[in-house]
Amino acid sequence: MTNLAPTLSHCAVAVHDLDEAVADYERLFGLRVGERGENPWGHFRWAQMGWAGEQAVQLIQPESDDTHVSRVMRARATEKNPHGEGYYISVWTTPDPIALAARIESSGGRVIDRGDGSGVHWVHPSAAHGAFLEIVPQKPPHPEETPLRISHLGVAVADLDEAEETFRRRFGWIRPSERWVLDSGDFEAASIFADEVQAMTLIQPRSPESPIAVEMRRRADEKNPRGEGPHISVWTSPDTAALAEGIEAAGGRVIRTSGWPGAGSMLIPPSVTHGMLMEVTPRRAEPAR
Repeated sequence: MTNLAPTLSHCAVAVHDLDEAVADYERLFGLRVGERGENPWGHFRWAQMGWAGEQAVQLIQPESDDTHVSRVMRARATEKNPHGEGYYISVWTTPDPIALAARIESSGGRVIDRGDGSGVHWVHPSAAHGAFLEIVPQKPPHPEETPLRISHLGVAVADLDEAEETFRRRFGWIRPSERWVLDSGDFEAASIFADEVQAMTLIQPRSPESPIAVEMRRRADEKNPRGEGPHISVWTSPDTAALAEGIEAAGGRVIRTSGWPGAGSMLIPPSVTHGMLMEVTPRRAEPAR
């Protein structure tokens, strides 16, 4: 039986000014534009960015105030992020997106077929604890030595047991190891995997004062009363020290964690990335296939 558990390809970031965002990602991360275009379904302009033909991130700008992207941006706008920039959707690959979509629907989740015969489906945030996902056919492996590669998402959830069961039933992801606690962030977390590839870290706040809890309360609305959803994107780099120096030399800001640089990671604040909190960790050897 085919393993349908999807793996992460890239994220789309909603931005206020596409040309400005493209210039910032080029300057800070060395990303290059692969293609540009317009999305007739979502009514936004987009630019694919990456290295060596691999798409690492897609930047999208809504073309009017009456689009889903625009509404998402308005809903999360704050004094620090007046345009509501940030994560919009993550794209996942699977050997059979049609079969995976059917499994998600059979377990009570909502999916939307793009309807053009490509097999591409959108997974409604209500089916994935607040994360808007797109599932697409599998593609060839990415180049090995890219300076920055997305690894997985950190998703804030209200109940770890419930979230683990949801993602197991609908996506085939499992938790092969014990949960863990980060006292400095005041949360408990569980890593879930597709085979040996990490797909998500599920993050549950431990107290109402947790920064994650504060974020969830701010994000809560009628459609998402618990405020669940993406909190952070996690990336890997073969040389985190050089990457950090390059970002700072280009005018960006990084926050180095304990154990830097060999075992430590760095955080890149949303103010640098047009609204997407990033963590970059040292790249480990690829698991055996």
